[in-house]
Amino acid sequence: MTEIIKYSENENGKRLSGKRKRKEIILEEDEFEEAIDFIIERDFYPDLPQLRIQRKYLEASRNGDYDAMNRLEREFVKEQKKSMKEKLRKLDEKSLLLRRNKKQKRNEEEGNSESDSENEDDGLFYNKNSNT
Repeated sequence: MTEIIKYSENENGKRLSGKRKRKEIILEEDEFEEAIDFIIERDFYPDLPQLRIQRKYLEASRNGDYDAMNRLEREFVKEQKKSMKEKLRKLDEKSLLLRRNKKQKRNEEEGNSESDSENEDDGLFYNKNSNT
């Protein structure tokens, strides 16, 4: 696998200050397709892994394979928990962005600077400092 390191340069060929190096990895076609498939499934079809497990479960029940059914039940519950955590994380991110936008608008209307509200609590669904 070949790695290419790119960075921004000015007309004289000197590296611009403040810019970080970014590693780029050139993927083989198969690896690229797998990565794109993963991203599309994750972003557009998040319930697809659960549907696959359900299909396997139905096949196992038709065949009378109770061991496979038990294993797939556990796998399904695990996938549901994973899916719920991801949905809550996304909801939390959206809530945070909405709250920040509201604060920014309120500060602009009141004429306050953004730095006045930077130390306020972001109002996340979970308490970052809690021990639970």
